Amino acid sequence: MEFETTQAEPKTLVESIQYYAAGIALIVIAAIMMYTVVMRYFFSRAPLWGEDVPRVLFVWLTLLSAGIAIRLGLNVRVTSFVDRMPAGVRRVVEVTMHLIVLAMLAVLFWYSFPIIRLGLGGTMLSTGWSEAVLSLPIPVGAAIMFYYQSLRLIDSWRQG
Repeated sequence: MEFETTQAEPKTLVESIQYYAAGIALIVIAAIMMYTVVMRYFFSRAPLWGEDVPRVLFVWLTLLSAGIAIRLGLNVRVTSFVDRMPAGVRRVVEVTMHLIVLAMLAVLFWYSFPIIRLGLGGTMLSTGWSEAVLSLPIPVGAAIMFYYQSLRLIDSWRQG
């Protein structure tokens, strides 16, 4: 079994922001979780926000990192059948796959806005933040993933 991975440095300011935001979110999640555990088990005074803030950061981290994964080609693929196909058929399959993913991301983006509207009506009791903060990363992440998936589609088309 062969795994194809690409390690790459950010190429643009937007990519740098994605990388650093994801890294900072991961560090902050770990720090808050450690703080919450210490406060709960050693001082019996866990912060009320100790679960909600990491949850929000985790959702943002996941959707920002998904775009990075698409850019680097780290998404899961089963290529055993596609690799055995003739070049012309392989190109059609690859392009079709990218178009299906793009369609799914467009649907995800479009239908995320009603979810955000629902979240605007609620408030997280522990932080006072709008519940929408949990669903805002959906269109942001979908847009980022759409962009990178489009670049992969263009690459597949050119390599054909």
